[in-house]
Amino acid sequence: MLRSLSLVIEPYLHQLMPAVLTCLLGRRLCASPLEDHWTLRQQAAGLVRIILERFRNKYADLQPRVCKTLVDALNDAKRPLSTHYGALIGLQELGPLVVHSLVVPHMPAYLAKLRAELMPADGSEGGKEGGGKEGGAEPKAKRAKTGSGAAAPAASGGGAAERTARRLEAQMVY
Repeated sequence: MLRSLSLVIEPYLHQLMPAVLTCLLGRRLCASPLEDHWTLRQQAAGLVRIILERFRNKYADLQPRVCKTLVDALNDAKRPLSTHYGALIGLQELGPLVVHSLVVPHMPAYLAKLRAELMPADGSEGGKEGGGKEGGAEPKAKRAKTGSGAAAPAASGGGAAERTARRLEAQMVY
């Protein structure tokens, strides 16, 4: 629908963007924690990219506002890990310049917090299980795209929180 040049969605852009960002960053996107919300987040990230490509020249503040929303979601420690994943893939879809300027500077502190959350003091598997109620579902795609276009194998073993952390690290471009 967005790729069609014959459909005029511009008058509805202000209604469309919140819905797409909710699909990307939402806390709970599925009725069951076993449903595949990862694919929904990936598709929403692709839609954000398409919308920005189509309307960034007409609305100069659109990309900065979307980027701010995604960075704020990533840096909010109260948000579930699945929301952080959505923010990361959303920023990744916007290109390597966005990743290098908005994501990489925050990664050392973010990964330290993530490791602290996943590895509690008693050594047991800890923290949030995959980012909240819906986080336990493993994505169907067993590979996560990296910024270079190569694929990183999904981690086997460990809990849902550890798999989510590995997915997040696989998204990083160093």
